[in-house]
Amino acid sequence: MQRDDRKKCGRILDALLAAGIPYHSKELLKKNPGTWISIFLWQFMRPRPTFHFDIAVLRKDLQQAKSIVEQMEAAEKAEWEDDE
Repeated sequence: MQRDDRKKCGRILDALLAAGIPYHSKELLKKNPGTWISIFLWQFMRPRPTFHFDIAVLRKDLQQAKSIVEQMEAAEKAEWEDDE
């Protein structure tokens, strides 16, 4: 799994830990995620550093991990819909 949201990644790791699923996670800082947008050499936006997260689980735990993430995403979607 790969994510770019630090809080969401933390919630996923907490859920995997609570379910007893072993994992390995890695956080990488991307210093230049894209090129600068410029017209006539005038720069309108500078790229900001972004974080990239990798979470690896054992193959035998993959379906359970996917199910946990899908349940979390469904709950988040329901919260967004309730707020609208």
